[in-house]
Amino acid sequence: MTEVERMILDKLEVLGQEIGETKGEATKAREEAAKAREEATKAREEATKASQEAAKAREEATKATGEVAKAIQEAREAKKIALRTQMLLENEISAKIDVIGEGHDFLKMRLESALQMECKREKMELEILNLSMKVRAIERRLDAM
Repeated sequence: MTEVERMILDKLEVLGQEIGETKGEATKAREEAAKAREEATKAREEATKASQEAAKAREEATKATGEVAKAIQEAREAKKIALRTQMLLENEISAKIDVIGEGHDFLKMRLESALQMECKREKMELEILNLSMKVRAIERRLDAM
């Protein structure tokens, strides 16, 4: 074999080794690409799940907002009812309390008047008794004369 042939064979051998290395690297690259595809698929699935969960969360938030609005409306209605009740109490009961107070004052004045009359009656009775005693005394004197 000539030296040129040897050089060619050596170069062919080196090229064969390089081709083998390139094939190995290409295989590794294919495997890594397949793994990357699988990971991308998993990421897409997770993104889809996250999107679905976000949609559910939005629905729940919408429902909660509706419930809050309903609760606010019910609270406003309860406040109106409480205000009407308060007004009724102030108007109806306050007037009745005033009437009762006036009646109490009237009865108190009547009691005072009755007590004054009772006091006058007792004074008159005492005066009558006193005069009656004087009349008897005078009668005794006249009888004794």
